[in-house]
Amino acid sequence: MIEPMLAEKAPEPFDSDRHLFEVKYDGARCIAYVKDGQVKLLARSGNDHTAGFPDLSGLPRQVRASEAVLDGELIVENPDGKGHNFKALQSRIHTQDELKVRVRAQTFPATLMAFDVLRINGTDLTANGQRIPLEQRKTLLSKLIEPSDRLRVTEHVEGSGIALFQTCIQKGMEGVMAKDRQGLYYPGKRHSAWLKVKGVKEGSYVVCGYTAGEGWRDGLFGSLLLGKPNGSGGLRSCGSVGSGFTVADLIEVQQAVRNLHTAECPFTQAPYEPKLFSYLEPLVVVDVKYHAETEDGKLRFPVFLRLRDDLQAEDVEP
Repeated sequence: MIEPMLAEKAPEPFDSDRHLFEVKYDGARCIAYVKDGQVKLLARSGNDHTAGFPDLSGLPRQVRASEAVLDGELIVENPDGKGHNFKALQSRIHTQDELKVRVRAQTFPATLMAFDVLRINGTDLTANGQRIPLEQRKTLLSKLIEPSDRLRVTEHVEGSGIALFQTCIQKGMEGVMAKDRQGLYYPGKRHSAWLKVKGVKEGSYVVCGYTAGEGWRDGLFGSLLLGKPNGSGGLRSCGSVGSGFTVADLIEVQQAVRNLHTAECPFTQAPYEPKLFSYLEPLVVVDVKYHAETEDGKLRFPVFLRLRDDLQAEDVEP
């Protein structure tokens, strides 16, 4: 298994002749192993998602090699072709019932957007002594893939990162990826050769507790207490998020934390909250978007985006 390379964050969009700029898709990272007419799809965590995506079983016919390893993003496009449906993708990832898998493969067909090639016919392009720059890997990838609705090569622009970023934000996309033309591939490492540039800030947070719901949320939770690693082995409080939840979201999150109640504070320093709250073992991860952070690290105007069943607490960045 080749662990995926990870990106660092850039504070703002930029132009650079040194970089290639790609659209940042709202999907799930996927390493696709193609060999002898078969394909295996592994998530960033290493979980095998092959059985859940029968619509991608034909990928080997679009790869001009007997063996290849592709790095990319699994997405489900909206029917109108505008934007991506992350919740539909998540529902597919977490569906195991064979009949539901087949139905959702037809209802929400997936596409692998390949942006890198890591191995071709026995040559490991991520191994010491065999690594080649991104620009050369891109050339190999374009020659390797026969595009279709189920497998496409991610397009990129040269130099004009700001214009691509503005276009992506106008279309409701997350932002762009800026990649060093001469950058090598470092499996399992976060490296500055890849930079992610987002519009509205977004991050993954550990759920550390909740407040009780009121009104129509009576019997559910009102808000989630959020935490992030503090760099010394503990968790710091990042405030709470109470908006952005659909009824389905509330039920899904409540099911995920139902057996995690604890009397022990999961934070290094107990936070102040204006409402009574209950602590949870810090095991569940959610994505939240927000406008900024206060001086003490609390999120301003946070909005819930999604439950991250594909991430564990230790995967959350400080």
